[in-house]
Amino acid sequence: RYAYETWVAPKKAFQHLHEMDPRTMREMAIVLKTLLMKFDGLWEKPFPYLMTLFQAPVDGNDYPFAHLYLQLTPP
Repeated sequence: RYAYETWVAPKKAFQHLHEMDPRTMREMAIVLKTLLMKFDGLWEKPFPYLMTLFQAPVDGNDYPFAHLYLQLTPP
């Protein structure tokens, strides 16, 4: 939808952030840090963005189709 809009998601589907194992969380952090450093490097200054976390609703029901992901959108 937008230039430089990016989604970051684990390969394995998780409904909620707290369900992620430490290894997957670390891998997501590395990908996110790398992405943000590359964005900053495009213009050699900090890249403004809005980061949104999408996950399943927290109403106590099971949503097996839900797949947690981060969406980074520039202004």
